[in-house]
Amino acid sequence: MDRLMSEQQPLLDQYCDNLANYLTQHCTWLKSAHDYRQQIVPIKTPYAFINIAGWHVANNGPHSGQTSLCLDVQILVVESQFAQDYRRTVRNGAAELTCAISDSTLNMPFHPAQVVCAQPYTLDKAVWEIRYQHSVDFGQNLFETEGTPPTKVRVGVSPDIGIGHKDDYQQVIPEPTDE
Repeated sequence: MDRLMSEQQPLLDQYCDNLANYLTQHCTWLKSAHDYRQQIVPIKTPYAFINIAGWHVANNGPHSGQTSLCLDVQILVVESQFAQDYRRTVRNGAAELTCAISDSTLNMPFHPAQVVCAQPYTLDKAVWEIRYQHSVDFGQNLFETEGTPPTKVRVGVSPDIGIGHKDDYQQVIPEPTDE
């Protein structure tokens, strides 16, 4: 299966979009969530900025022709300083997001995410940062079969194989019936 492969959208952009959808579906108090690369003005809070801060090649790759990366993901939870009790709101929101992310696949076909930390991002505590790591596999799985499974399989024994020995083959799938 192509995991996060799309000719129209780069891999990491698609990952961020999938994550934004997951966050807004699981944390309904969020007004919106977007990739940090997007310029959204004006921002309606509470809001989540998503940033892929880096990655490294994972040592536990699938050995299937895919590249396994361990993404270092940062989510900034933002609340307006003009909102009533904004420090408590953003802290509680960050805690809820942390629980929604921790040990979840985030509705993507990957290993569960591992939260690293959650902490205030600014001195006035209107922004909290959540960091987690997520191992993802990019590329085509060379061992995944496509299409319909065979309806008939016949087996021959060497040296009696090949077109000239078609009658020497025995059918094994589906099992021959005794009629």
